[in-house]
Amino acid sequence: SPTIRCFTITGGDAGGEAAEPNHGGGIAAVNAAPVLLNNIISNNYGCTTMACTSYGRGGGIYLVDAPATAVISGNRIINNIADDATWGQGGGIYLEDASPQIIANTIRANRAGHSAGDGGGIAVFEGSPTITGNRIQQNTAGQAVLANGGGIYVHSSAPVTITHNLLEANVALRGAADPGLYSTGGGLTFSGPLAFIYDNEVYGNVANLLSQRGLGGGMYLSGLSDAAVVRANVIARDNRASYVADGKGGGLYLGTCEATIADNEIGDNIAASDSPGYGGGIYVDGGAGLLLDNTITHNTAVLGAVGGWGWGGGISAHDSNVHIQGNSITE
Repeated sequence: SPTIRCFTITGGDAGGEAAEPNHGGGIAAVNAAPVLLNNIISNNYGCTTMACTSYGRGGGIYLVDAPATAVISGNRIINNIADDATWGQGGGIYLEDASPQIIANTIRANRAGHSAGDGGGIAVFEGSPTITGNRIQQNTAGQAVLANGGGIYVHSSAPVTITHNLLEANVALRGAADPGLYSTGGGLTFSGPLAFIYDNEVYGNVANLLSQRGLGGGMYLSGLSDAAVVRANVIARDNRASYVADGKGGGLYLGTCEATIADNEIGDNIAASDSPGYGGGIYVDGGAGLLLDNTITHNTAVLGAVGGWGWGGGISAHDSNVHIQGNSITE
């Protein structure tokens, strides 16, 4: 249970390191419960060249098999890159089978992958972390082909808590996409049954910046069970699924979700800048959840297209038994 406090950790490159090659450019911890407090972790690399023996994971911090007593708090995690050659995960922080408390950090301008990437700021693979009170800004998941979760990417069958964070100006895919693939979640991509997502501010995030086919400018949520909680978030200020065409869910994309989505403010989001665009505020694809008492205002399915088509400025639902009750849907 080491404590690392008030250090500047910079210039690290994990490429070729024997024990965990290309994992943890700044800090790598395996089977441990580290307490990381008030450090500056910047300009580190998991992997920098095509000669790396595996893909880069965790540009700033790589944490595997860590219990809930592990803590990452009060750090500035800035300008780290998980993989600057191909596919990377967790530009700022990478968690695998780990359940730390990630509290009150600044996680900014990190990048997961050179081409494809997952989790520009944070990537979570299994485990039950608590992510609360962080400023997660200007991170990028990938620059070409495919990317997920500009700010945060989660794939976990266990409960994950994401509360009271600022997710702002993150981009899932910044460059040219593979024409057959969708990039997801400018602010957050979550795949799993048990999310507790509440009281977050989600502003100006983009799923796909320069190419077509983006899902969920603010959040992309998939597979949530009826026990999940998505409540009292503000998803606003020009989140976009696609800055070009074929965007779904400018603010929020729900894929086969059964959860109650309640008391959220979803406003001034855009699904696509060219035709087609679906669900300026919310796009629902499958599932049978509940949209309850949300304020959905001034969202746009397609912005500025001439002779193009948009579906559902506020909400677009496809192949779904979603129940829509008590919402204010205006402008």
